[in-house]
Amino acid sequence: EKSLDADIPVVCFDKNSHELRSADKQRLKDIASLILADPTASIKIYALASSDENNPRQTSLWRSDAVLRQLIQYGLGIDRIKSSYFGSNISRNGCANSNCPEELLKQNRCVVYEMIKN
Repeated sequence: EKSLDADIPVVCFDKNSHELRSADKQRLKDIASLILADPTASIKIYALASSDENNPRQTSLWRSDAVLRQLIQYGLGIDRIKSSYFGSNISRNGCANSNCPEELLKQNRCVVYEMIKN
């Protein structure tokens, strides 16, 4: 099982959801502006799901797509976005099964992202 740095920026989702919250849309708008202002910048997004969600792989794909579409809507070109989805195969906290406490499961219902300077 792989794990992503817990300190990396994150967009959280409700269980079995891929709907972006307005605060996250604003954060993505700010990030898109930063990337647009720097021709050498791009973004990597990694979508996750918790093991207790319905169809974690599909759910993480929908989350990845929601963030990707939002960034494109804010003017970011598809060539500056690298998107991956992992279902519940990758965790932010080592929680790999549905018997984990809810607080740990909740941390994996997300898309993490990092800005990259090329």
